[in-house]
Amino acid sequence: MEPILPGDTALAARHEERGLDYFDALAAAQCINRGTEPATTEEEILAAVEEARAGG
Repeated sequence: MEPILPGDTALAARHEERGLDYFDALAAAQCINRGTEPATTEEEILAAVEEARAGG
């Protein structure tokens, strides 16, 4: 469990605008901000993290 930081909620809001639900957006944002791999098989989270790492 990770603490939710202001940067996480800001990035999660952008992912919500792209269609992810709140919890998926937050999980993706935390992985992106911390440089970690998501521990999930949910395609939406994996795609959001991959896109961000590719510069998108």
